[in-house]
Amino acid sequence: IINFTESAVANLGGLDIWVNNAGYYPFGSILETDLATWDKVQDINLKGTLMAGREAAKRMTACGSKHAVIVNIASMAGLSCRRPVARPCRPTSCPATAASSR
Repeated sequence: IINFTESAVANLGGLDIWVNNAGYYPFGSILETDLATWDKVQDINLKGTLMAGREAAKRMTACGSKHAVIVNIASMAGLSCRRPVARPCRPTSCPATAASSR
């Protein structure tokens, strides 16, 4: 992330907009979800959004951008995952999506 933001500034002359649009959404029931899968979802969907946004904001501030914007994109999964426990859905992504869209 650090190399990417530095490269963007070097090649584009600054950074005025950043879009966080990465997400990992494994399919399965909560009964099938192990902690490694849960951690991977949280690392990509939450920690990745934080780290990327923070690095972009550092570059935007350093460049003196007065109209910089960071856009975080999330799915509706955080608002709509209300299925029975054993029914397949994306139980690991719902909390992460909800948290990153607030």
